[in-house]
Amino acid sequence: MVNLLWTGGWDSTFRLLQLAQEGAVIQPHYIRDPHRDSLKKEIQAMNEIRHRVNERFPDCFIRDTKIIDQSDIIVCQYLFNAHKNLLSRGWIGSQYIYTSSYILQNEIKTMELSIELLSDIRHSVMPCLKNTEINKEGNRVISKNADKDLFCLFRQCSFPVLALTKLDMYEIAKECGILDILNLTWFCHQPLFRMPCGSCNPCMSTLEDGLKYRFGIIALARYRMKKLLISQPKIHKTLRKMKYGSSDYS
Repeated sequence: MVNLLWTGGWDSTFRLLQLAQEGAVIQPHYIRDPHRDSLKKEIQAMNEIRHRVNERFPDCFIRDTKIIDQSDIIVCQYLFNAHKNLLSRGWIGSQYIYTSSYILQNEIKTMELSIELLSDIRHSVMPCLKNTEINKEGNRVISKNADKDLFCLFRQCSFPVLALTKLDMYEIAKECGILDILNLTWFCHQPLFRMPCGSCNPCMSTLEDGLKYRFGIIALARYRMKKLLISQPKIHKTLRKMKYGSSDYS
């Protein structure tokens, strides 16, 4: 059985489809953030994708998704400390504190995380991109010789799509005849008229990774406006203060 952190997004769904083609037994896990505007869309996407995959790949078995609220996860202090140390040396998302705490809390031996290789347009300082190795089971994992904080945070994770960009996944899915299912994925955190907004971080990342076809005219215009604002730091900071409050960005 494969434990897979699934969000209903492009990367983790691509991995789900890879496993389905292999006839694997898959246990999806979803960490729910009840405050995110896209929650309903993400769950709808996962339900539809799961239905389609089960129909098309009867040899595989996708178990019911285990859903847990982020607020119900008991954060381990040493994982929090490891993340804090890594953050001081470069960007790394806070969601990995909750992911790793969830894995530990539920005694999961290995959880697959679908972190992709970024395109040449986008560069990441995610430290796990340069500190992995292939273990004896053939899985890409954090190297035992990696930074101790990195190993602490990700030692129970594997990274099956780390060698692929989103465009690589697109080409593979197209060749394998599964692109129609992959296109059911959802990624936007702030849906606009039930469509991707074009200006939230996941939308911008998806656009910059080459998947422009997933967006409408309004979303593309919002993306261009957001990029223009980002190029003007003072204006961008002022607008963010107006939206979120000055205390968050002082």
